[in-house]
Amino acid sequence: MVPNVFLLCPNHDALFDGGYITFEDDGTIVISDRLSQLDCTFTNVLSTMKIQLSDKNKEYLE
Repeated sequence: MVPNVFLLCPNHDALFDGGYITFEDDGTIVISDRLSQLDCTFTNVLSTMKIQLSDKNKEYLE
């Protein structure tokens, strides 16, 4: 796996690139206050989401 690549669906990828979501070191999603609850619903963003990250991935989130 390439360390600076996160496999996300197109909706989540766009939100990540726009700074609306990011991830903690344990992979737990962090949702920006700029993203409303309605936006979360339509883009399928849940506060319980979690992705698997390698140590190399984590370096790119810093």
